[in-house]
Amino acid sequence: MRRYNRTKEELKEILEEVNRNFPRHHCKVEEITVETVLKPEEAIEIAKNYLQEKKWLEQ
Repeated sequence: MRRYNRTKEELKEILEEVNRNFPRHHCKVEEITVETVLKPEEAIEIAKNYLQEKKWLEQ
């Protein structure tokens, strides 16, 4: 495992960046939640349909 020698200021900046970006990434994950009992092919098909619908709505 790689070790970093960071100052308190650098760590504070990193934590602030993570806190700013986490909600954005969390929302993306939340939008594509699927049942875990699906076969991989079914999950892929759902994801494709979702992306097509989202692109269509953005136009």
